[in-house]
Amino acid sequence: MKDIKKFSAVLIASIYVISVSVISIYIYQALLNAGLCTPSDVCLMRIPIYYFIPLFSAIGLATGGIMFYLISERIDTKLKKYKKKQKQKINEIYSKLLSDEENKIFNLLKKEKKINQADISKKLGMSRVKVYRNIKKIEEKNLVEKKKDRKSVTIYLKKLK
Repeated sequence: MKDIKKFSAVLIASIYVISVSVISIYIYQALLNAGLCTPSDVCLMRIPIYYFIPLFSAIGLATGGIMFYLISERIDTKLKKYKKKQKQKINEIYSKLLSDEENKIFNLLKKEKKINQADISKKLGMSRVKVYRNIKKIEEKNLVEKKKDRKSVTIYLKKLK
């Protein structure tokens, strides 16, 4: 996320500097064509144009940086709120899809990330057969994944895409 922030900050600053430079060159050319300036000065001030390019660039970078800073905080807070709401909605959908016993197993898996099938029966106080059947149902709904290790079976919560 920080890399994207840095890249977008550089991109915004670059676009701003380029646009300010192009606009200032366009205005300078228009003033030259109108006869209000000579090629060696800036509109009767007798200051060479090449002094103004770094000045406009610095102003552009400063305002672009400030704008990005102000906008990025708002975007980050909105993105966090959105992700939190989406997670709540997903959890509500899962709770409606699953039975009470399946919900207990699923919630335990959310906390543990991976757990042995025998440990599930111990922690929830269910028989191994009941745990096996409920995990089979959850697996059919494509929410968990089983991996057999010699004598034990480890249950993993599948990541959403």
